[in-house]
Amino acid sequence: LGSRTGVRADTMWSAFGILRGARRACGWSPSGSARHFRAPAVYAAAPDAGSAGGASPGETARVPSTVVRGTYAGVNVAYTVTHGDDQRGYPGMTVAEMCAALEKRYEAKRPPAERHIHQLIDKVTTPEDARAAARAVARFRAERAFLAAGDEAWGLTNDDVKRKQTQKRHGLHPKSLLMFAEKCVAAGDVALAVDALEKRHVFGFEASRAACERLLEACETSEQVLRTYAAFRKEGFEVDGAIATATVAAAARVGDSDAAERWMGTFAAAGVRAEKPSGIGLLEPAFEREDSSSDSSREHDDRFASSEEKA
Repeated sequence: LGSRTGVRADTMWSAFGILRGARRACGWSPSGSARHFRAPAVYAAAPDAGSAGGASPGETARVPSTVVRGTYAGVNVAYTVTHGDDQRGYPGMTVAEMCAALEKRYEAKRPPAERHIHQLIDKVTTPEDARAAARAVARFRAERAFLAAGDEAWGLTNDDVKRKQTQKRHGLHPKSLLMFAEKCVAAGDVALAVDALEKRHVFGFEASRAACERLLEACETSEQVLRTYAAFRKEGFEVDGAIATATVAAAARVGDSDAAERWMGTFAAAGVRAEKPSGIGLLEPAFEREDSSSDSSREHDDRFASSEEKA
């Protein structure tokens, strides 16, 4: 019995020795009650899962990203700038330089991430910048869709990483359109912003109520007002008094009083009350005109009846 116990003890200690050796080979070392895992050099030098989104293959440690926050039409929009983006000089580039850098990524089959598009949009200051950014946004949407539909990995050697990338939405964040529209308006190209809203599926934008309201405030022609409101209705947003007033005010602001009056009548017929813009000489809304006309007709009938009684 004693010999058997000794054999079992030796076997157990041998097993513990093998386990200890395996842990040391994997880089594990005990430290108090916590367990720490040090990746071997061969794994530390390998590209991480975020390399497809902008991290360089040689990075061995992650540096916290910088979060850039901006306010567009009263809405907070944020995007990140990673350490790899900073090393490549993206924050200091112009729109033209950033577009060229993104083009090189496509040529190297390392598609840019959504944050790169946000960085690009935030650089827009002129109408030329806005047009170049619009082309880059459309290219990003097309390439992302191609990556999702194709069999080519585009530098994503890990199947799990590729699956994660391709399962993302092919468009941009819902606030991206508001960000782009605000930049276009500030650059003096409202027409491009309206085009982006109307052709949002081409650019990969997602329409939002805030973006439509911002464009109604910036429209320069009654045609732009009509197109913006049509996109608003097509997305299925609720038409309330606020959007009705904004539409009427936009038409009146661009000098199309007839269109503003027609809009007021249309909204009134649908049961939505639109406030008359202040400082603009418009006729009364349709429902007010109907009430006034009915009152005047009643007064006329009363006068006619009294005259007949007197007779």
